[in-house]
Amino acid sequence: MAMLYLCIDPVWTALYFLSLQVVGRYVHIYRTVNFACPLTEPLVMSWITYVDARESTIYHSGRDQHNNIHSAGQNLVQLSILLGFEPTTNKIASIRSECLAGTRQDLLETIKQWIYTIPERVFWLHGLAGSGKSAISTTVADILRRHGLLGALLFCNRDITERSEPSNVIRNIAFQLALFDPQICDRIVAAINNASNIAESPLSWQFDKLLVEPLLSLPARQPIVIILDALDECGNPESRAALMDLLAKESVRLPAFIRIIVTSRGESDIRRAFTQLHVIAHEINIASTDNCEDILSFIRHQMKVIRTKNHFLRLPYDWPGDIAVHALADRASGLFVWAATACRFIDAYKPQKQLDILLRPDVNSKPQLALDNLYKTALEATGILDDEEFCSAFRAIMGIILVARNPISYQTIDTLLCLDSPSDPPSSDPPSDRPSSLYTIDKLGCVLRWSDTEPVRILHPSFADFLKTQQRCDREALYIDTHVHDYDVAIRCIRHMHGFLKKNMFDLALAITPVENTLPAAISYACVYWIDHVCMITQVSDNLAETLQQFLFLHLLHWLEAMSLLKKSRMTIALLNRLIRWLQVYLPHRFSLNELVSDASRFVQTFVSSMEDHPLLIYLSALPFTPVNSRLFRTFADQSTPMISGGYNRSWPPLLQTLSGHDRHIFGLAFSPDGTRVASASVDRTIRVWDLSSGISLLTLEGHTDEVFAVAFSADGSQIVSGSADKTVRLWDTTLKMDILPALVGHKRMVNAVVFSPDGSRVASASGDRTIRVWDVTTRSDIFGPLQGHRGSATAVTFTPDGQLLLGAFDNTICGWDMITGIITVTFKQEDHGSVRALSVSSNGKYVVSGSSSSSIIIWDLTTHQIHRRMGGHFPVTHAAFLSGDTRIVSFDETIRLWDIETGEQISTSAKYESMCMAVTRKGDQFALASASEVTILDTSCLYETDLGTIEDRGDITTLAFFHDGRRFASISEDDHDICIWDAEKGQEICPSLEGQEGSSLTSMVFSPDGNLIVTGSVDTTIIIWDALSGTKLLLLQGHGGAVSCLALSSDGRRLLSGSEDDTVRLWSLATYDETLHPLVMYGHEEIVSVAFHPNENQVISGSSEGSIFVWDASSGAPLFKRQVVQRPNILRSVEYSSNGQLLMISCRYFKDRAPCMVVYTVPNAPGPDAFMSLTVTPDGWIHNFSTQSVIGKLPSIISIAVYASTSSAITFIPNDRKSRPSIMHFPPSELTKPGTSSLLESIYCGKTSIEVRNVCTKCRKYCTTYRLKA
Repeated sequence: MAMLYLCIDPVWTALYFLSLQVVGRYVHIYRTVNFACPLTEPLVMSWITYVDARESTIYHSGRDQHNNIHSAGQNLVQLSILLGFEPTTNKIASIRSECLAGTRQDLLETIKQWIYTIPERVFWLHGLAGSGKSAISTTVADILRRHGLLGALLFCNRDITERSEPSNVIRNIAFQLALFDPQICDRIVAAINNASNIAESPLSWQFDKLLVEPLLSLPARQPIVIILDALDECGNPESRAALMDLLAKESVRLPAFIRIIVTSRGESDIRRAFTQLHVIAHEINIASTDNCEDILSFIRHQMKVIRTKNHFLRLPYDWPGDIAVHALADRASGLFVWAATACRFIDAYKPQKQLDILLRPDVNSKPQLALDNLYKTALEATGILDDEEFCSAFRAIMGIILVARNPISYQTIDTLLCLDSPSDPPSSDPPSDRPSSLYTIDKLGCVLRWSDTEPVRILHPSFADFLKTQQRCDREALYIDTHVHDYDVAIRCIRHMHGFLKKNMFDLALAITPVENTLPAAISYACVYWIDHVCMITQVSDNLAETLQQFLFLHLLHWLEAMSLLKKSRMTIALLNRLIRWLQVYLPHRFSLNELVSDASRFVQTFVSSMEDHPLLIYLSALPFTPVNSRLFRTFADQSTPMISGGYNRSWPPLLQTLSGHDRHIFGLAFSPDGTRVASASVDRTIRVWDLSSGISLLTLEGHTDEVFAVAFSADGSQIVSGSADKTVRLWDTTLKMDILPALVGHKRMVNAVVFSPDGSRVASASGDRTIRVWDVTTRSDIFGPLQGHRGSATAVTFTPDGQLLLGAFDNTICGWDMITGIITVTFKQEDHGSVRALSVSSNGKYVVSGSSSSSIIIWDLTTHQIHRRMGGHFPVTHAAFLSGDTRIVSFDETIRLWDIETGEQISTSAKYESMCMAVTRKGDQFALASASEVTILDTSCLYETDLGTIEDRGDITTLAFFHDGRRFASISEDDHDICIWDAEKGQEICPSLEGQEGSSLTSMVFSPDGNLIVTGSVDTTIIIWDALSGTKLLLLQGHGGAVSCLALSSDGRRLLSGSEDDTVRLWSLATYDETLHPLVMYGHEEIVSVAFHPNENQVISGSSEGSIFVWDASSGAPLFKRQVVQRPNILRSVEYSSNGQLLMISCRYFKDRAPCMVVYTVPNAPGPDAFMSLTVTPDGWIHNFSTQSVIGKLPSIISIAVYASTSSAITFIPNDRKSRPSIMHFPPSELTKPGTSSLLESIYCGKTSIEVRNVCTKCRKYCTTYRLKA
């Protein structure tokens, strides 16, 4: 038996295994395994057998152990996915310099004492650029790592996007803490397991959920230290403001054993933030004796290394001598970066010669000038000033390096610099007559670092600052104007993309599985960062404008395809919005370009899910559903684009996003004052606060014991007030994310409405107990006691802008109370008896608008106490509010209507929305509606566009069916029960409607093969045969004892099959139109929902909603066999044979959400291969072509269909949000003839074709039971 014995000494506490195999019994450790133990005892691990740690991390828990494996590999993988990014690794730490042994001792001891004995949580180490802060942080990190105390280490770097984004910091710390400790890992995963879009949530939410809550749940323990190095390189003062606020103010909420070390330059915003009691600030004094001695030791050590390395030069044993060493130390002026750069310069070529250059007389010893002189000396030594060609190459190469948003390799630099014209093909190799950038980079070894596999990096940011500041570099040849180079790189990126991008650039086939193709490094950089470079340009030339215009009008969708391949589709939303703002400032006269980019922004917001599913869905899914009047559609739609007859929309729809999270209906909504958040109050007893930029739920406020009906924000957005059926009012702090106890108690019945006073000092609540109460937020007292107005419940309440008057609604009366005396001073009474549901005061305090259940909207004058304007004419009004400027009013009554205050005229009307409540931002640019348990956010600019096409609203369509020729289809409407015939190409009605039986709903419909007959079944048990051309009723068939649920015609149209709720299947002969026909009746099948002929027409099949199928003999009516094919009740919808009977397709609905689901079964003993000739839509929206067994498209996520029908080249469907409008989607021959690559039975549909196998379908995530049919 093999044995593995590990003894970990307290000093030697980290072991790293890449692969270990013990003969006979195995220990596989393919990932880094961290053994961390406390300083007080060794860790002994013995007799470990059969351990597979490929996905595990081994930790020490403070005692001897044999096999303490932390099986958190899956948790860590899950964590990285949930966090929404690939966590930054610290492999760069291995190439960062540490302090020389014996140096910085006093400072290191100070930090040690702080970690163990000083209560302040944050240690801020700051100093000048080049003073050695990063070397100190690296040294401290190494010491802490060896002692098992380093929880997280993050090196910020302005040249690396993921290391310079403040939004990444909290998630990076969380991931590293999870790696450090399994308990922390488990708690972080548990905290966010039910959340989504973590990457897009505010930093405050991330800080609470990923750090504060998980860490507070841990018991007291030895210190865990988090190091943030070079914080000044993390974003800019504006972008890191939220992060600074968290580090400076909120870090005190972390447990005492969490210690945070921050290093940075003394930037003003960081200095201001860190003036907190719990922050220790320590400045590196570069003029101190200790610092100068440390630099002297460092130089002396480096000279010894150079001397040993160049032993063949036979330098003196004490070279370069104490005088030279001291001279170098003096020139460093206290800056370690000067000393380090100087030593690299000396080591580069002929050390004595390089040393002599540095020791030339220099009278200025100020730190920055000393550093500048060093950089000038190093660059002059390369010969840059003597060679104009080299000088030009230097500026071009360093320009790209300085403005690059992420470090790039010299190969990428070569590629971008060698794009001589837009028509040049992309190439990763520079032309032979131009030297590689490496020729120039190689001469700059003292200031740059690179390798064949790593990007080019500037060793210290002070060198970049030197080159970018003309006064410092003092020579035109050295100065890098970043504006010029941003312009140059922008043009080069666009030209490179122009030469590479095209539609389906990798010749992909549309598939359900994710695409894993990668783009070349240069094109990847160009695609991700070209907009960043463009938006840095402030002097816009005609050349740039024309280049942008040509590129976007040719390659916009190709660029989106590339971003999809790069898995960065969501990034394009922010990029395009930034480009829109830039165009509005610098190219406002380029109307078509502005219009296209604006369309692109809406395009990505609307269809980003499709872009993430597959790059080709940009063309096959998103583009067909783009508004036909948009610039984007008119530019890019062509013959290869699937087309919607008449277009799905003419202009962009108002829907921006849907927020899901509540379990039950929502009755209250409120926007924050700045319009960035929306709060929702629900029957599920919770309030949720949503971030509108990301759609994530920021807070779930729990405390009410009954349904919550009302919610409102304070004027500064820091507090929320809510009212509930539990008769209480609660105040919530949105920063602390908790309620401010105790609840405000006093009402005797449910609270219907709540509002803050303008100054936030008071809260008013309206209740079903016929009272309004005013509460003091600070003392929590009821200021006036119950305020009573008219009879009936108090339904609405609001303050005037000055807070001096409180208005409340009771039945048809509005009362106004003076907020000093609590006495009623104003009373308005409607003439009708409708109950006032909504109140809003204009911003100037002059008017109040009321909305009533009697459908009236009245504007009351608060000065004259008279009616100023009366409007109305629609259904009961549940919301009315003044919009910005007080010139318009918005109201809601299941439609959103806009009114002109002065004229009282209705300006516009939206489509119908089923919602219990509405909210509007102060600017009036967004509306929120509650649709059941979801919040819908609408864009006001698109809301009032009437987009109903030419189709008359005939009520909800419940049935669709194509004629056999595919050129026409018919629909049945729920309200009038009429049959409409439509032209499938134009999407227009082509003949008068066929009127159904008065008072009886049509339930089913089928067409004869020649298209001349329509057969319908009805609830009244009858079957009618119609002439499809004239609309004449030809025959009325009677005999069923229940509603006719389904119909089927034989291939020659001479026999009719019908199924009914009377549990019979009847076979009718239509040889003569004789109403005395006696059908063949087949008994015994209950709840019949579908019937079909076998292709040989000797057999017929019926399907039941209870999940069974019966096969009958068409001559005798005898049952041949029966099978229970679906175990769940009420989900089987239809049965259909393929053209030669080999396959049987069962269409089902899932029991819970009624989503349709297709299952294919093999019919035994059927001859030859076959497939269904129609197109099929699966529950998740994928569109499959049976004839080629291929995927040809997918419905966008914004499209939810109620019913659909299909032919071999088109589908017609009824969207759930417009049930009176059929849409027809036609697919081009180029898509219909592409061969398929997926398995028909196993990849496209739910489950596998096998005997009674119960499994979870990977496509719809529902349980399906499948069978192989047996006779």
